[in-house]
Amino acid sequence: MEGETFDVFLCCQEEDESGERTEDRALAEELYRQLTKEGFRVFLSWITLEGISGGFYASSLSATLNSARVMAVLGTKPDFFGAEHVRNQWSHYLDLIKKDGEKILVPAYRDMSLEDIPKEFSHLRALDMSGFGFMLDMIREIRKTTAEAATAEAIVIKPAEKTEVFQENRQENPVETERIEKLIKLTKRHRENG
Repeated sequence: MEGETFDVFLCCQEEDESGERTEDRALAEELYRQLTKEGFRVFLSWITLEGISGGFYASSLSATLNSARVMAVLGTKPDFFGAEHVRNQWSHYLDLIKKDGEKILVPAYRDMSLEDIPKEFSHLRALDMSGFGFMLDMIREIRKTTAEAATAEAIVIKPAEKTEVFQENRQENPVETERIEKLIKLTKRHRENG
């Protein structure tokens, strides 16, 4: 992943207080599938950073967060939006938006009221995941932002690499192994450059 950037960074609470997978995680995985199918380069930590741990994980997370043009924060409970690691990620991204006006954050909620999402999102267009047309609205927001960035940078957005349907016990995938190796190189370069 050396030098690779991401169009979309997906952020959500993966586990509840009892250690069970959240509905948010399942929704993020579905969004990941749909967006990669549409040709977007999507970052979802437990897929993109599978097999990476410790310091490389944290550095890789930071590097990819900085590279993404769009962050989608998914939540089905107010507490999930406010979970420490989730809040840290979207807070950092809001700071990046202040520096780079081409980045956007899209809060997406379900099974709760718009008033229940963090007040820091009040100036943003939030999407109701249970609403008709949610996926089309999300894709439209991402296309608009990535197209503007491509025009501004005079680059061509390449479609995402072929992604396999992920399973609970995946076998090693050479494409994923290569992506992880590139991500490690990107992380090392990110550390060297500060």
